Amino acid sequence: MSEPGAVRRPTPSEVAAFDAAWTLNTGTELPYAHWLRATCHERWVRLHSLPESKQYPDTEAEYAVMLTRYLAELDELRAGADDLWVVTSSYSSAARPVRRSAALVELLPRPRLWRSFTEDDEDEEYRIWTHHYLSVVRRDGPELPRLLRLVADEVVSGVMITVPAATWVHHPYDGGADLILPTTAERDRIAGIFTDWLPAQGFPGACLTGCVHSRAPSPGLQRRVHSRDPAGLPRSPR
Repeated sequence: MSEPGAVRRPTPSEVAAFDAAWTLNTGTELPYAHWLRATCHERWVRLHSLPESKQYPDTEAEYAVMLTRYLAELDELRAGADDLWVVTSSYSSAARPVRRSAALVELLPRPRLWRSFTEDDEDEEYRIWTHHYLSVVRRDGPELPRLLRLVADEVVSGVMITVPAATWVHHPYDGGADLILPTTAERDRIAGIFTDWLPAQGFPGACLTGCVHSRAPSPGLQRRVHSRDPAGLPRSPR
């Protein structure tokens, strides 16, 4: 469990300000983590968390490489900010928010509800609702590495890490991370710093130039082609 004071619950006014900043910087589409690479396509870069685009770590040494990469990316993005805002989620078949998984409740207790939403039409027989929660964590606290390991092990999904102004977003998933930057110039700078971590040929995001100049898929197309796991939860393609 997190130490007292290590994880902060944002105030309602902070959440309202964050919501406005999110809309300003990412648009009005539903805030699914796996949609960001489509809705913010021109500012997106993907980085893989292990050499040769290996997806899952098998040893503690590989876990260490994965964590080193994730934290290096965040350190470059945060520009010295000590506090990071973390979005975690729960899922349900109704609009009423539900409790997150036990692993998240233990690691990031008492979050503040941000949004509840669904992409499914009202006349669909089974609708999946996503409930986003906000927590504030310290960059040097123990919670961030533990959260990133839960992501790598597919214990949790849909995590997003950012700052109150939402000028950038880091969406870690099992095997890598999608980064949304403030500008295309900043995207190119980050890609240049982490060139060796760009996806290998054959994986989405392998060719930055192609990603930038190809037409971004519409959110509707993204919904149709995006896969879900057996529980109905969204998954990021490799």
